[in-house]
Formats: sequence, C-alpha cells, structure tokens
Amino acid sequence: MVKQVMICPKCGSTNVDVNPEVDRLQWIDMKTDYYCFDCKYTGFMPRINEDKIKEFREQVKENKSMAEFGEKVSEAKDKTRISFLYIYYAIFAVIVAIALILFL
Repeated sequence: MVKQVMICPKCGSTNVDVNPEVDRLQWIDMKTDYYCFDCKYTGFMPRINEDKIKEFREQVKENKSMAEFGEKVSEAKDKTRISFLYIYYAIFAVIVAIALILFL
C-alpha cells in the first residue's frame, strides 16, 4: 500500500503540518488549517500518494508559469479597458460640447 502525504499546493513541499498559529479549539468547527513551513502558505493541503509527488511538483511549476502568463494577460486587458474608457469619455465630452454649443 502506498503512503499518502500532505503537500503544499503553492510550492509542492511536503514540509507541512497543522498551522501552529491556529487555536487548538478549532476542532469544534471540524475545520483544519494547515501551514507550509517552506513558502508560508496557509490553507487546504491535498493528500497525494508518495509516488505522485514528482508529478505534482511539475504540475505546480507549470501552473506557476501559467499564472504568471495569466497575470500578464490580465494587465494587458486592464490597459486595453482603460484605453477604451478614455476614448468613451472623450467621445462623451465631444458630444456634450456640441450639445452645449447647439443649444446655448
């Protein structure tokens, strides 16, 4: 039988344990908060088979690069959105100016 280990979804480390900063009476809510001692991530830690650790870490690295790419795409979209917003405001200002000229 293959042993299961908890692994950090952010960095792929197996150096995780119950969060030492969380009150020990938390068992009343039936929630458990875990802590990664390598990257300081706090939250849910999946359990995986020991023989899948390498694959999981490769996936984490791939997801990090995809996340960085996604952030760059989001920044580009935000800049485009802002550009269109400025164009919209400029057109609106021209329409208002024309309306003021015509009706005054």
